[in-house]
Amino acid sequence: GKVEKANKWDRKAADTNHPKSQYNVGKLLESLFEIEKAISWYIKASNQGYKPAQKRLGLLLIKSKGDASNQSIGYGLLEQFKL
Repeated sequence: GKVEKANKWDRKAADTNHPKSQYNVGKLLESLFEIEKAISWYIKASNQGYKPAQKRLGLLLIKSKGDASNQSIGYGLLEQFKL
């Protein structure tokens, strides 16, 4: 349907380094509990300065269990937003 078609076009745009589309692919993967894959897309968008991806990435890294370095990076990202 329409959702699948939109996801297909988002994925194509994400593959061409479009940060909002990369963020959208990350959100879709996160909703499917594919957290590691979502994080990789959020990183791609974050590296291009896309603020919503940086915020979401920070929150996910803070939630990561057992990895203090990821949590530290997450807090650093969120510090930019004064959350």
